[in-house]
Amino acid sequence: MHPDWSAEETAGLTWVEVDTDLRLAVRRWGPSEAPTVLLLPGGGQTWRSWAATGQRLVRDGFQVLLMDFRGHGDSDWSVVGDYTTDTLVSDVRAVIAGLATPPVLVGASMGAMLGLLAEGESRGGLLSGLVVVDYAPSRSSAGLGKILDFMSGQDDGFASVEEAAQRLGLFRGSRPPGDLSGLRAQLRSGTDGRLRWHWDPKFMTGKGVDSMATPDRARAAARGVKCPVLVVRGAISDVVSDSAAAELADLCGGRWLAVPRGSHKLVGEDNDVFGSAVLDFLHTDVAQAAR
Repeated sequence: MHPDWSAEETAGLTWVEVDTDLRLAVRRWGPSEAPTVLLLPGGGQTWRSWAATGQRLVRDGFQVLLMDFRGHGDSDWSVVGDYTTDTLVSDVRAVIAGLATPPVLVGASMGAMLGLLAEGESRGGLLSGLVVVDYAPSRSSAGLGKILDFMSGQDDGFASVEEAAQRLGLFRGSRPPGDLSGLRAQLRSGTDGRLRWHWDPKFMTGKGVDSMATPDRARAAARGVKCPVLVVRGAISDVVSDSAAAELADLCGGRWLAVPRGSHKLVGEDNDVFGSAVLDFLHTDVAQAAR
């Protein structure tokens, strides 16, 4: 069963079947003949986290694909709770396999890790460019642990959107947003009438316990990347440091930068603060490599 969508949300919606009775929701925006950018959210995010950047890219002449991971957003949940790293990488490759030309992949956090593994472990040629947003093999265990604790502690759900906003505000250390309509889109109604975040709880408790690659695996994959790479960290991220971003860029033979006001985002926040860096990379590094 899939939820109802508004006309805007269903624009360009397609399904990619990756397993028996499991389909991924992928939205295609922009002209099909244009260069393609595949946008991958982080764990706990949906396609909406990249929607504003996606619109900017379409206006700039690109075709954009926005993907929901299995167990997230509008994509199907795995009946057996299969959310392992290898399975998620396979899902990304399945989406890319349906494209006429190698895309530029832009991923945030877990999405960045999956893009790195998909390209690096394929010995190159899968992508025409890779943007890694706030991910690196060396990450702060304290910052990452805070996120995992938040995602693992939601089984009881919430009585209202306002209660969810209060919980999220405590996690972020900020006031709840004034407009809760965007937050409501990140919640599902359960049979018990309680609201829960859009991700499958098994993503945190089942076969998804290895949902982030080991540092050694990530470093090995980075050495295998053949396309242009930009590593971007949020300047106020508590997960990826300058030195960690620089290490990954060096392994990939790419470059890195820190974006002011950028943080390690989760649940309902968009990633558009990184949009300008993505556009610059497309028009410089990727364009030069294609000549």
